[in-house]
Amino acid sequence: MRRSNPEEKTQHWRFNCAGTGCAAHVTLDERALSESTGRTIEPMVMDLIELAAAVHAVDRLVRRPPASQAGDNWTRDLSLTVGVRELDRWRDPALSDRLHTLLAWLTEDSWEIQFAERQATLTQGESVQFLFDSLPQGDTVALHSGGLDSLAGIIHDRLEGAEVVAVSAFSNPRQHALQRKELIQLGNLTDRQVSHVPVAFHLRRSRSLESSNRTRGFGFLSIAAAVARISGIHRIVAYENGPGAIGLPYLRAQSGAQAPRSMHPYTLKLMAELVSAMF
Repeated sequence: MRRSNPEEKTQHWRFNCAGTGCAAHVTLDERALSESTGRTIEPMVMDLIELAAAVHAVDRLVRRPPASQAGDNWTRDLSLTVGVRELDRWRDPALSDRLHTLLAWLTEDSWEIQFAERQATLTQGESVQFLFDSLPQGDTVALHSGGLDSLAGIIHDRLEGAEVVAVSAFSNPRQHALQRKELIQLGNLTDRQVSHVPVAFHLRRSRSLESSNRTRGFGFLSIAAAVARISGIHRIVAYENGPGAIGLPYLRAQSGAQAPRSMHPYTLKLMAELVSAMF
């Protein structure tokens, strides 16, 4: 990580994750994805989840400058180099432009993402071999946070006849236990267990310097897209209440992405376009 001239009002931060995808800063358990499906993860999917981890690291490790007035100095200039397996595809403007548009919308930062040939060894998720598939049975991948929104959404879709595969990203064992407990109890009530894919996703050996966490939605949606791709499922749903999805400001001083956009309808649209361009 390198910072430009500290005397400048706008600081330019540069991260190089060309070798390991910022694995030193972020835990994203790709092995859980592989073991939950009994399949080796394909290169483009590995690129996506490692990119999500790298973006998460940059977002959490670069503090936004203090604002002297509403909306002042919110944006950061962020440069990130990521090592990928499918270099030509990521350098295609049809894909990279969509990625930059999505991140700019989510964070209101200026992102410059460059791609390089990944040099690190294979991860466990892309090297482990299985005798049999153990694909989760379902036709819908649903984000499950452990909150009331996602639980109510899963219940609704199951009552409508959908076979839901719940995907959870968790940052600590307590959160994981809550997510798992909810789905087990739901399965006991309906005599039909919900397929669950829990994935650890959090900073590693680093203290967060920025609490706004505006790339949260990109990380969670990337994990859901990975599960859907591996499992051959073509429907992904994200449950959120209306004010939460739109990101209505709590204060008059809030503007733009100072209100969260993780599950905003436009975020979901941009993410769907990115995934379509990938696959």
